[in-house]
Amino acid sequence: MIKATIGRPRTFTPTEQLFVTLLWMKQYPSLSFLSWITGISESNVNHYIHSTVDILYDHFSHPLNCTIKVPSDHRKYQRKVVNLMNIVAIVDGTEQQVYSAIDKLNERARYSGKKRLHTFTLLIVCSPQGKIYWISDSYNGSLNDKNLVDLAENREFFQQNFKQHEWIAGDLGFKGMWQYCSTQTPITPNRQPLTPYEQQFNKEFKSIRIVVENTIGQIKNWNICSSLFRHNSIHTHHKIWYIACSLWNAFGCNLRCENDE
Repeated sequence: MIKATIGRPRTFTPTEQLFVTLLWMKQYPSLSFLSWITGISESNVNHYIHSTVDILYDHFSHPLNCTIKVPSDHRKYQRKVVNLMNIVAIVDGTEQQVYSAIDKLNERARYSGKKRLHTFTLLIVCSPQGKIYWISDSYNGSLNDKNLVDLAENREFFQQNFKQHEWIAGDLGFKGMWQYCSTQTPITPNRQPLTPYEQQFNKEFKSIRIVVENTIGQIKNWNICSSLFRHNSIHTHHKIWYIACSLWNAFGCNLRCENDE
């Protein structure tokens, strides 16, 4: 006679493992809560989640979008201002609050003067439709947007993937990026008020650049990307954001583009 087992098995099936990981990313509950609702110890839940994160990261480890080009529907993105018609990508940086480091050196490196918090920061480049082309590694919050662009691994991306006639839109934090690729930023008044043409330029430029801000906002619908990040590993932070961006490209962005059409 086979003795009946009491309670749920102490292991996850692959489907359950994926579900719990996505639940963790979406709602970002504590491990103790997940342990309570699943009946599995916190250490095992933590192991399952991080092993699934590694699997998803390896699955999405190819470039987010291998082709960077002008949108095929020129009429949809046609602008009155000629200088804005060659914009093929939009860049912006984003920060997420983290715990302060134990040692003073890392604590100072993580402190963001802009946010006045300890943060991790990264760069995101997307298309005019909102599809994410590229996401940088995560860095300590003391680095601003231009500091991130100046890093060798990020500078190489912009130099190799954008031709001279292909422009990138960015805010004033990217004003010095023209050294590596063609960059367009808003026009700022210089002792004199802006002309009507310059005002029209800034108005249309804002309507272009808002796309990357909306895209980052969609990524931050995952609570793990918007709440206080409870891990000290900067590499884990990059993996989480990379997975969230890949899921946006695979599902959210495609659905939005179909609705626009």
